[in-house]
Amino acid sequence: MVRLCTDGNALVIRDMQVLKNEQNNGAGTQALRELYRESKERGFKSLKLRVFVDNPALNLYKRVGFIETERDDSVISMQWMIL
Repeated sequence: MVRLCTDGNALVIRDMQVLKNEQNNGAGTQALRELYRESKERGFKSLKLRVFVDNPALNLYKRVGFIETERDDSVISMQWMIL
């Protein structure tokens, strides 16, 4: 399940949930790559999201191409530039 919104030239992932039995099987990676493709087709300049610092999905986001843009004690803002 993915909930999206827009913020100027960015497509923002508000929420992304992968079924427990699909985790660590590539479903999250595939979903993010599809969102990247859709963002590019729709003319967005980046994908953005916010993630809790202790969320294991943080490693997935970094692996596919998101970079940290801001951090506080509990939340990291991330962005994946569309090329």
